[in-house]
Amino acid sequence: MEPRPGAVHRTRERVRPGKRRRRRRRSRLVTLRVLLGLVLATALFQFLRSDTFRIEAVEVTGTETLTTDEVRRQAGLDRTLLVWEVWTWRMEGRLLAHPRVAAADVSIRWPNRVRVHITERRPVICLMQGGSSYAEVDEQGLVLGVGGMPRGGGEPVVTGVDVAVPRPGERLGHPSLRRAVAVAAELGPEGRARISEIHLTAAGEVILYTLEGVPVFLGIEDRWGPKVSALKGILESLAKPEQVVYVDLRSALRPVVKMKDLASALPPPEPPPPPNEVLP
Repeated sequence: MEPRPGAVHRTRERVRPGKRRRRRRRSRLVTLRVLLGLVLATALFQFLRSDTFRIEAVEVTGTETLTTDEVRRQAGLDRTLLVWEVWTWRMEGRLLAHPRVAAADVSIRWPNRVRVHITERRPVICLMQGGSSYAEVDEQGLVLGVGGMPRGGGEPVVTGVDVAVPRPGERLGHPSLRRAVAVAAELGPEGRARISEIHLTAAGEVILYTLEGVPVFLGIEDRWGPKVSALKGILESLAKPEQVVYVDLRSALRPVVKMKDLASALPPPEPPPPPNEVLP
């Protein structure tokens, strides 16, 4: 039996007000959730931007010649930053752009500290410029810096060549200067500590001068290893290096060490006693 059309219409009218109430209730819940989400997001944003996450300390380790301020400035840590604004990979790239930096590692120490570890390039020679400034060069021929005084630990000064030195970050191109770099690198830190000067002659020969002023002739060959090894052995075996006139290592197989005439340096002998005096 089918219901009358009028009865169906009245049933629909009774259902529609209930649906409207449910829809209003759902709309209010959605609005409430949106507002609550906005409040939470705002609170979270303010918390993340608070002083809790503001960088308070930057720890710099591994430096030898660079200062902490130079490292902070090069990395971009010389301004107020939040920990979220510290892009470690980007800061490492900025640090590696400095000629003195060989390796860099930037890490975050939560919640508001940054640690920077630096490995510096070490100079092996110094080039004098105009008599008032020095350029430091590492073992790869890279110019590390130019200044009034060298920052390193007293590397040998290269003399005898008057050429324009490249800017920091560029490499030496002059053959004689590359030869000086190769000799200095072969000497090592201990060997360089005993050499004050690397002189390059017009003929291309290399002459070292020790701290005592003793010249060491190395010649023009590029095989410096045997000669430098022989020189280290000679310097270690000498009890009084100041008594050496020169060292000739142009032939590593036949090194020559010229010593001072010790007989002329001795005091004159005492005169013989009178004939009537008897020695005890």
